[in-house]
Amino acid sequence: MSSSTFGSFEIGRRAIHAQQKGVQVTGQNIANANTEGYSRQVVHMKALVPPAVPGVVTPPGYGVDISDIERMKSEFYGEQIRKAITAQHYWDRLGQTMDGIESIFQEPGENSINIYLNEFFDAWQEISVNPESYAARISLREQAVSLTGLVRDIYGRLDEFKHDVEKELETAVKQVNSIAEEIAELNEKITYLGALGKKSNELLDERDLCLQKLSEFVNIRVIERANGSVEVLAGGRLLLHDDRSFPLEMKTISGDNDETGQLVASVTNSLGAELAVEGGALAGMLESYNEVLPYYQGGLNDLVSTLVEKVNEIHRQGYGLDG
Repeated sequence: MSSSTFGSFEIGRRAIHAQQKGVQVTGQNIANANTEGYSRQVVHMKALVPPAVPGVVTPPGYGVDISDIERMKSEFYGEQIRKAITAQHYWDRLGQTMDGIESIFQEPGENSINIYLNEFFDAWQEISVNPESYAARISLREQAVSLTGLVRDIYGRLDEFKHDVEKELETAVKQVNSIAEEIAELNEKITYLGALGKKSNELLDERDLCLQKLSEFVNIRVIERANGSVEVLAGGRLLLHDDRSFPLEMKTISGDNDETGQLVASVTNSLGAELAVEGGALAGMLESYNEVLPYYQGGLNDLVSTLVEKVNEIHRQGYGLDG
């Protein structure tokens, strides 16, 4: 009877310990209700089954114990969220570039190219009506100077904008490298705890949050390894493996067959392999630098060169005041 009594006490002790752990986890959930990246945790309990011993009456059980404290986290939905964040930040960054270009062109507005072009052609119209007028000729020349000056100013501001994007690219690459180093350090801590037969849901949450921040900059692929660490590919290239990260670098080179002298930016890893950046803020910056801004600068070049060519072509067919 004494044995049965002490066995009941032990069952009660284990039950209190397990329920106390459950209360602690509940408190942790409540305390971190507004913590960014925190995942709710659930306590799983299991009944302790006594071993079967021949000739001995098997007791009903040994009580209860904690089998696991699980994060309520879906790897599938986590991956979908990262992809959505990558797409969102790509379009957001591209939108910032378009807003900047719109501000530079000031179309429509009092100081827009459209207004200056109209005044330029109005001056030609005045010349056609009164070709002998010295004042009309002076006005035409001034309108031409104003138009070319405006185009030159806009082109220069686009150049400055492109330089700003280049600096922003360099900063973004440094941020990616910093996040990758942080994930590598978390990998080391997580694998160390795994080797001891333990785990930290808080460290896993912190790593997931870092991966989410990383997806804001570049398209990534996350591969979870058996030891609990993750391997991350950025733009199809290895960014980190276990506790080691491979830093990225931003490079600018002259474009192939580019007569305008425009530079082309790219992001490479430590081995010199170029990343296939297809999403995130980095993709928006690279597209802005390599395609969007050169496109509008090329449009200005085409406008001025075509205008000069056609005006000179028609002008050569005319006669001066001396016949």
